Amino acid sequence: MRIQGFRGSQEELQQRFSLSPRLQARIGALLAKKIEVSVAILETLEKSSIEEKLLLHPRLLKDGPSQEIFDEVSPDTFSLLEKEDGWKLICYDEEIQAQVGFQQTTSLSQVESFRPSISESSLGVSSLHFSEQELEKCKITILTSADSKAKIEALRKISLSPLKPNEKAMLVLHSISDSDSSFWQEAANCLAALGLCEEITECIKAFAQDDSARQVYSLERLGKMASTYSKTEATIAFHFLSKLLLQSQEPYMVVAIARTLQRIIPCVSQFQMLLDLAKSLIRLLPNRTDEYEQYFRDIFKMLIATFSSEQWKGFFHHELEATTDPSIRAFLLITMHQNALASPAFLADHLVGLMVKIKDTDPLCFKLAKAVVEIAQEAVKPLILHYKNASDGHKIFFIQLLDRIASRLSRDQGKILEDIGHFFLDLLEGESKFIQRAIYEAQFFKNTPSSLKKEVAQSFCSHLRDFLEPELYSHIELVFRALGVECVEPLMHKMEHTIEDSIRDLATQLLGVAGVGIGAEKGEALLQFLRKYLNTAYVDQGTLLISLARIASSSNLPSSYAKEFFDRFWTLLWQTEYDYSLLEAISILAASPHLSEDEREKTWELLQKLLTRRPPQEVKLYEDKNGVYHHREDDVEFFTDLIPSALESTKHLLLSEHVSFSLRERLLDFLLRISKEVSSWKIFWGPYNETRLVQMLADASLSSLIDHRRRSELLLQLRPHCTRVYILRTYKEVFEKYFDIPQLGEAAAAVALYLLKWKVENKKFYDDINQLAHETLAVIASHHHLGGGKYDPTRILEAVVQLLFEGIGHRLSHLDIYLRRIVESPLIPGQLRDKVQHKLQRLYAVRKAKEI
Repeated sequence: MRIQGFRGSQEELQQRFSLSPRLQARIGALLAKKIEVSVAILETLEKSSIEEKLLLHPRLLKDGPSQEIFDEVSPDTFSLLEKEDGWKLICYDEEIQAQVGFQQTTSLSQVESFRPSISESSLGVSSLHFSEQELEKCKITILTSADSKAKIEALRKISLSPLKPNEKAMLVLHSISDSDSSFWQEAANCLAALGLCEEITECIKAFAQDDSARQVYSLERLGKMASTYSKTEATIAFHFLSKLLLQSQEPYMVVAIARTLQRIIPCVSQFQMLLDLAKSLIRLLPNRTDEYEQYFRDIFKMLIATFSSEQWKGFFHHELEATTDPSIRAFLLITMHQNALASPAFLADHLVGLMVKIKDTDPLCFKLAKAVVEIAQEAVKPLILHYKNASDGHKIFFIQLLDRIASRLSRDQGKILEDIGHFFLDLLEGESKFIQRAIYEAQFFKNTPSSLKKEVAQSFCSHLRDFLEPELYSHIELVFRALGVECVEPLMHKMEHTIEDSIRDLATQLLGVAGVGIGAEKGEALLQFLRKYLNTAYVDQGTLLISLARIASSSNLPSSYAKEFFDRFWTLLWQTEYDYSLLEAISILAASPHLSEDEREKTWELLQKLLTRRPPQEVKLYEDKNGVYHHREDDVEFFTDLIPSALESTKHLLLSEHVSFSLRERLLDFLLRISKEVSSWKIFWGPYNETRLVQMLADASLSSLIDHRRRSELLLQLRPHCTRVYILRTYKEVFEKYFDIPQLGEAAAAVALYLLKWKVENKKFYDDINQLAHETLAVIASHHHLGGGKYDPTRILEAVVQLLFEGIGHRLSHLDIYLRRIVESPLIPGQLRDKVQHKLQRLYAVRKAKEI
């Protein structure tokens, strides 16, 4: 008996064993240290078992497996084997004992590689009945005859002949290779008489009949016993399965055969057999690329792992040169990449070159792109070289790929990062606005290497006009914040010398963003530079006030600046025509570390008065002398200026780490109260302002500054707005982050029940939030304290489980992952857990068969 350890992929681990994500991570970490776990242990793993205790032992990864750890968990249960290839295997003691016991019996190889179950004397036929001429005639009939009856008769004679079992088996194998399955039943009987294992003969018999359920079952059984087969048995199984794979048309059957074949391949000892299968799969691929590519790729992975990669390199290079079909070339290149059969530079050049030759809308592009990103630094040069020959769609794609690659590179790969940065900057000078927009949106510039910051700052400041688009500004603001001090001088120059008001105002605004993190000396100089534009018409005063407040709030500057501007702005607030930007500037300063709690209290008192002002009863219109109607500004500004500005100002205080606990509590009390009144229409603020208020509460619920009691209140208050995408995302993020906090258990149940009720009343979730709504409910239902003692968690879990399986039935993706999280919940009843696990196993079986 050979002790079988698991050394497969995460996908195989998930499909073969019902393990929690925690255990899957531990198995992967052990494999990284060349430590296998026996299949017997993995198959018996249960929650709170000694097997789980062993695998999650804190010293197992740090110190490696040892008898001391084994004895600590359960004496005389586990053992450690050192394997010849340097790997270690954790297994049961009894597996080693069984190995010794089985070695004492007659091995299969000593009996012509078979297990004869019927002796020659019991067959009732003597070899004297067959002349050499008759035997030769039977062989010729099996190999060449088109007469079915004659071939079956010859098979029967051969099975009773005095030929050696291996010779008989090879002749029977030719009958199996026949395209007519009517021979398979007879061949199976013959092989059974020779002592061939039951799993193989039963599988052959199953395919002699038209019973797909029996066929899939026999394939699974055949695969599970693969490690016990002799070389001859493995050869017969391999030939039979190869024939089935190349002939089968039903997708579910192809998948089942492919998975079984993967288990047989390691038992085959002849390279030529594997090479023939590889050639057949390549020839078959063009007609089945979309359906079977992944399964064929898995077979190739096993083929390559069975013999050294050097033996396969020539095959792949030959096939690559012999075909011009894009799908086959992509398959070969990606398989070569996944199995390290060529240099990264070779693969990158061919992958990018192939991308340029196919349409940018072809799904094949995304498969190639994934491999290109994984190759990373070696792909940079080909992407830049092939860019000039690419279509506009491909150019955008190449920019995005370079951006992704840059995010995977470390800081010590500065030369490559500089090449990407210079390439992007060069494109800004000569490409279309469409291409430039893609460059501006690159994440690369949020993490610009220090050596490039000055050059990037100069380039971006020369293109300020492009950033006037509101959709682009929020991204660009983060870029200027990251560039910091390098932007200051170019922006100051732009502000002083441009003749366009919009560009000058944008430069002023970005100075407030870039100047926050600069040092004291340059920060003070920047404040003095901006100060001279106060009370002038040269720049928009509201923009200038906010930029001054941001810079003065910097922790790098002395407190005197923040206090000076706070007092000055506070005085201006009562002396000038009302400016709502002035209000926001005051709140930014009040939220800074430089001001006292009294000044924050004073700011909040003002904001509270503004937010509790009685709104106008109606928006009044008046008609001018030309017959044109206008809004009265003192009525309309309440909704369009005052409330939005006061809410934004309140947010600065609420989410500031410098605000005291007492003040934050009062802020939350007020916001929760006003939110209820706005939602119930006791106060009318309008949809836009209600949305801003709801968004503020959502941001607060995600903040680490808020205690869990308050977080629970916020989550409950947000329930009427759960149909909004950002609220669902907030719920999902909060309950994922705080999955084991007792104070959130009651809120989790209340939110789940609200969402479930809404689901029933609306029949189905809207298409644009359907997936997110199901995922959010699953995350909430898996909370470790669901119900908080007030609600029955079982009822909620049952309803969510039912909803998730309905979602899977409607082709929503990845919901099985969330079901597994629910299975791991400490609150799920055993009966429901078993039900979910059973359904998941069925789901995986169906997926294996490609029936969904």
